[in-house]
Amino acid sequence: MRVVLPLLLLLASTLPAAATGPVLHLAGETMGTTWSVQVARPASHLDSRTLRHELATVVADVDQRMSTYRPDSEISRFNARRTRAWIPVSRDTRRVVAEALRVSRLSAGAFDPTVAPLLDLWGFGAAGGAGDLPRPATLRATRARVGWRALDVAEGVVALRKRRPDLEIDLSAIAKGFGIDAMAEHLERRGVTDYLIEIGGELRGRGRGRHGTGWTVGIELPHDASAVAAVVRLERAAVATSGDYRKGAEVGGVRRPHVLDPRTGSPVRHALASATVVARTAMRADALATALLVLGPDDGWELARRERLAALLVIRTSDGFEIRRTPDLSGHLLAGGGAS
Repeated sequence: MRVVLPLLLLLASTLPAAATGPVLHLAGETMGTTWSVQVARPASHLDSRTLRHELATVVADVDQRMSTYRPDSEISRFNARRTRAWIPVSRDTRRVVAEALRVSRLSAGAFDPTVAPLLDLWGFGAAGGAGDLPRPATLRATRARVGWRALDVAEGVVALRKRRPDLEIDLSAIAKGFGIDAMAEHLERRGVTDYLIEIGGELRGRGRGRHGTGWTVGIELPHDASAVAAVVRLERAAVATSGDYRKGAEVGGVRRPHVLDPRTGSPVRHALASATVVARTAMRADALATALLVLGPDDGWELARRERLAALLVIRTSDGFEIRRTPDLSGHLLAGGGAS
């Protein structure tokens, strides 16, 4: 999967100085980035080498199913099938696609798992190679292959269906969050209930944390990793940030963000620099943060308020940045943490 750079920061400076017990640290690589897990006050029977191997296997399985960078992945094989028949998939893939389509419906297509052909056209997908602007006719033809309503999830059986045979999906904007959730589910099956999981800067936490006051995370301001827009506490929640400033490419002589609007077929062009969402699962936070970023400062804010999302938007202004927080974010904020 594509390389992802963190927009969320683990904050030690905002926490009390004294820890309340040992912390087990585990780490590895996955999906073109890194993963890490912290377990506070681990049980004495928990073997770190065994647990690390188990967690690495969990995220490797997600990558093997959902990476468009692997020609043998489940998603790559699904994309290669040119058929309107139901195609059997794993329960995990069905689960992720179902959630992706829920967010597509909620955002009126600003989030769209069928965006793969457009990502490839602009050089943002697995094929790479951005350079010249797409010709208008090519862009129109590619846009015609994109549309979340042309993807169906079966009821009662574990399968997906394309309403047009050349439909292709890309789950990069949600699979990383699902990988975090899969790791969380594994930890809880092993009896671990005080943990913080991170993949590429997105996080999910549960429990009292290393200092007994909850896991604390800072949301960085664009272009200044030393400054934070807010500080959130994760006691039983996940947080994800999507931004347009960390990764991009020069296309047609202009630097453009690696954030496409599926509705126009082109990279976004608005003042919203980043969108952060706190949600029950990392999968949902991941997808919703992307949807808000695509929608932009006004429509994204309207969706966040209407759906009562716990969200924070960082908007470029002539003087710097404006930070907007929804009322539902307040319950997750560390008192006094971050800018106002």
